[in-house]
Amino acid sequence: MSRGEILNTFQQFYSPNESIRNAAQEAIEHFSLNESFPISLIEVLLDQGCDLALRQFAGVLLKRYIELHWCKLDRCFVEPETSPATKQLVRQSILTAIVDPVSRIQTAASVAVAGIARWDWPDEWPDLISTLAAMLQNGDSAHVTGVIRCLDVIMADISDIQVRHVLNSFHDPLREIFMAPGTPSDVKARIIRIMGNLLEVMAAFLAVYDDMERVISTVLSAWTPLICGILCQPDLADTAPGASAARASLMIAALESECPDVVIQPLADIFRACVAGLEAVTRPYTGLVDDGMTQLYDNEGVSVGPSAVVGETLALILDCFARPSIGPAVYPELGRVLQAIPWFIQYSDEDEDEGIVGLVTPSASVRGLALDLLLDLVDMEDNLPIAKLVDDVVTTANQLNNWRLAEAGLQVAAVTETPVPMATLEALMAESNPPVLRGTALQALSVVDSDSTVAVALSWLSSANQVLAANGLIVLSSVADGLPSRTIQAIAPTAIPALLQSPVSVLFPTGMFAVLKAIGRASPRDMFENASTIVPMLLDAVVADGDPALLEGLVGLANLAAHSPGGIGVLTSVVPVLVPAIAREYGEEQQSAPALVVAEAFLSAEGELPRQVLDAVLPAVLVQLGRLRHDIPAIDAAVAVLIRLVTRSTTASLQPHFPSLAAAIQAMMEAEGKISAAVCPLVNALLGHHFELTRDVFVQALLPTLVRCLVTRSVGTQRHVMVVALIIVRHGVQAALGLLGNALDPVLTAWLKGHADFNGDLDLKISATALCALIQAMPSTPALQVDLPTRLKPTTGRIITRSLARRGVALETWEPMPFVAKAVQLLLDVYREELEQLGGELGELDQEDGVAVISPEARDPLVTDMPLARKSTGDVVREGLAVVMGPEVRHACMGELTGQDLKLLDTVCG
Repeated sequence: MSRGEILNTFQQFYSPNESIRNAAQEAIEHFSLNESFPISLIEVLLDQGCDLALRQFAGVLLKRYIELHWCKLDRCFVEPETSPATKQLVRQSILTAIVDPVSRIQTAASVAVAGIARWDWPDEWPDLISTLAAMLQNGDSAHVTGVIRCLDVIMADISDIQVRHVLNSFHDPLREIFMAPGTPSDVKARIIRIMGNLLEVMAAFLAVYDDMERVISTVLSAWTPLICGILCQPDLADTAPGASAARASLMIAALESECPDVVIQPLADIFRACVAGLEAVTRPYTGLVDDGMTQLYDNEGVSVGPSAVVGETLALILDCFARPSIGPAVYPELGRVLQAIPWFIQYSDEDEDEGIVGLVTPSASVRGLALDLLLDLVDMEDNLPIAKLVDDVVTTANQLNNWRLAEAGLQVAAVTETPVPMATLEALMAESNPPVLRGTALQALSVVDSDSTVAVALSWLSSANQVLAANGLIVLSSVADGLPSRTIQAIAPTAIPALLQSPVSVLFPTGMFAVLKAIGRASPRDMFENASTIVPMLLDAVVADGDPALLEGLVGLANLAAHSPGGIGVLTSVVPVLVPAIAREYGEEQQSAPALVVAEAFLSAEGELPRQVLDAVLPAVLVQLGRLRHDIPAIDAAVAVLIRLVTRSTTASLQPHFPSLAAAIQAMMEAEGKISAAVCPLVNALLGHHFELTRDVFVQALLPTLVRCLVTRSVGTQRHVMVVALIIVRHGVQAALGLLGNALDPVLTAWLKGHADFNGDLDLKISATALCALIQAMPSTPALQVDLPTRLKPTTGRIITRSLARRGVALETWEPMPFVAKAVQLLLDVYREELEQLGGELGELDQEDGVAVISPEARDPLVTDMPLARKSTGDVVREGLAVVMGPEVRHACMGELTGQDLKLLDTVCG
C-alpha cells in the first residue's frame, strides 16, 4: 500500500457518489490492517505539497489507528497489534510533523504523539523528552510553537515519574520563552497551562515524595511573578494568557490545604495582582453615568465591558479571602476591592421587556461573583467598614434609581444585621421608586422594625401591583416564624382575609403556607374558623402550578390538620375533592405518583386515619408500587408509606384492601434481588397490627409462593424470603409450620447450593438464623435427604459442614431438643465475632461483668441494605435466638455449650 494509493482513496471520500464513498471506507478499513499503514499516513501528514484537508484527514486516521492497534491495554484495542518494528518507525518519524509550519498539522501530530507517549514513554520511548527539548532549542517559531503545543497535549495525561522528566528538561527553557519579547499570547497561554498541569500532578503526590513540597516551592518562586504580571495587565479581559493565568492561580490556591507555608506568599502576590487588574479594567469606565444608567460602549457602539476572565479573577479573589491561612495576608487590599466591586453591580441598562432597571453584562457570572464576594467579605474581618459600605452603596443606588445596587447593599445589611437608617429605607420605599426596589427595602426594614414591616407587608398584600403584593407576601412569610404569638394573634383576623384575597397567594404558595403555619401555631381558632375558605384555596394551589405547588399544597393541608382542632376531619372532608383534582392535573395514569405525597401529608396529622382517607390513597399507592421495577429507592418509599398506612388504620378499614395488599406482597416476593427485600417489613407490620385479619391469608396465599421462591430463586431472593418465613413463624402462625416442614428438604438443598460459591457470609448469617428458627419450630421431622454441594467457600463450608455433621448423629432417631442445641451452637458460630467485636468496632456496647450487651443504636453496616435488618446486628441475633431459646432449649444446651456461651445467650435473649 503506497502513499499514492492512500491519497487516491482519500480523494474518493469527497465523491458525490455514495457507492464510491462506501468503497473508500472499506478500502481504508482494509488498509488499516497492513503494517505499513501508519507509516503511509505520516508521509501524507508531512507532505506540505498535499491538500491541507487530506493531511488533516491522515492525522485523524493516525490518531484512530493508535487508539485501536497500538497497545492491548487500551480499552479501544482491536487486533492486530502494531509490531515493535513499526512502532519504532512511527516514533522516529512522527516528531517531524509537530514542527510543521501549519498549526493544524502541529495539533494533529501532537495528539498522535500524546497517544503513543501514553503507553511508550518513558520505557519504550526514553528519548522523547530530550528530543523535544533539543527541537525547542532550534529557535524557529514553528519549532517553538510545535513543541509547546505537543507538551500541552501530553500534559493532559502524565504521571509523577514523567513530571520530573518534564521539569528537568523544560522548566528553564519555557520560562525563557515566556519572558522573551514578542512571544505570542497563545504560546504564553499554553506555557502557563503546562505549568499549571504540572503543579496539579505534583500536588497529588505530596504525601508520596518527601521532596515534592520543595519542588513545588521552586516552581512557584519562578512562575508567580510571571503570572502576576499577566493578571495586573490592563488588557486582562482580552488576553488568552489572562484566562490561563487565572486558572493556574486557582490550581495554586488548591494547594493551600496541602502545603500552606509554600503557597501563602505566592497567593498573596497573585491576589494583589488580581486587584490591580480589576482596577485597571474598571478605571476607564468609572463615573460614566448618564440618566441613571452606566453606559459602557466604544465609539462604534460595541460593548467594552468586562469579560468572563474578570469573573475568574473575582472567583480567585473570593477564594483567597475565604482561606484562613491566606486571608490575613491580603486584608490590607480590601479597600481597593470594595472600590472596584460596586462598579460590576451597578453596571446596568434598560430592560425594555420588564420596564424596570435590569442588568445587562457581557458575562452574567461577573455580577453573580461580585455579589457573592461582597456578601462573603463580611465574614472575613471584624473591623471591615461594613456600615459605611452599606450606606455608600444604598445611597448611591438611591441616587441612580438602581435597584440592583441597592439589593446588593441591603443584602449585606441583612447578612450582617447592620441597621439601615429608617430615613434611607423610607426613601427607597417611596411610591416613585420601582416596585422591586421598594420590596428590597422592605426586606431590609424587617431587620430594623418587625412591627412596621408587618404593617407594610399586610397593606401591600392587597395591592394591584403584583410585584408589591409578592414582596409583601415574601417578607411577611420570612418574618412570620419569628413573630411573637401575641403579634400573630393580633394580625390573624386581618392576615387571613388578606391572604385569601391577595392575587399572588396562589402564585406564591410557599409564602402563603408559611404565614398560615405561623397563624395555625399561634392562633388555631382563627385558622379553624376559616378552614372552609382556606381549604378550597389550598386545593387551588395544589393544582395551579405543577409539582412544586402540589407538594407545598399538601404540606399546607397537613399543617392545617396538625394545628387546628379537628383538622383531620377537615382533611377527610376534602379527600373527594383532592384526589380528582390530582387526577385532572396529572392524568389518571399518573395519579399514583402524587398519591404517595398525598399519603405523606395525611400521615403527618395526628390521630387514626379515617377509612375515607385510606380508601382514597391506598389503591393509588399500590398502583404506583406495581409500576416500579428497578427503582429501589422509589420502592422503599412506597413500602414505607404502605407500612405507615397499615399501622395507622383499623383492621376494619384495612379489610377491604387486604386482597390487593396480599397480591402486591406475592408479586414482590416473586421478584428478584432487592425488590423482594421490601416485603419483610411490610409483612412484619401487617402481622403485628392486624394478626387476625392477615394470618389465614398469609398461610393460604403467600406461603406456597414463599416455599416456591425458596427452592427456585437466587440466593439474594432466598435470603429475603427466608426472613419473611422467620417473621411469620415469629408471629406464631402455626399453620405455616406444616407447609414449611414439607418443603424443608428442597429448601436446605437449594440454600446450600446457592451458598456454595458465595464470597460473603451476610446471606449465610441471616439464612442460618431463619433456618434454625424454622427447624426448631417443627415438633418432629423425618431424616432429611440433603444434597451437599461439592465445593464450598472456606467460611461457608466450615459452618455448614460442622452443623450437618452434628445433626447427622440424630438423623435416624430424630430428637428435636438435641438438634436445637446444635442449631444454637451454629448461630453462635456465625455471630460470635459480631457479639465479641462489635463494641470494639462501633464503640456502642456496654460491658457488664465482661459480657457484651448489644446497644439498640448499634448498627451493622453489613446489613443496612435489608429492610428487616435496619436494626443493630444484636437485634437480628436476638430475633433469631429468641425463637429457638426457651427453658427446654436452655436445658438441652447446658450439656453442649460452655458457661460463657450460656451467659452470652442469657444476656442476648434476656
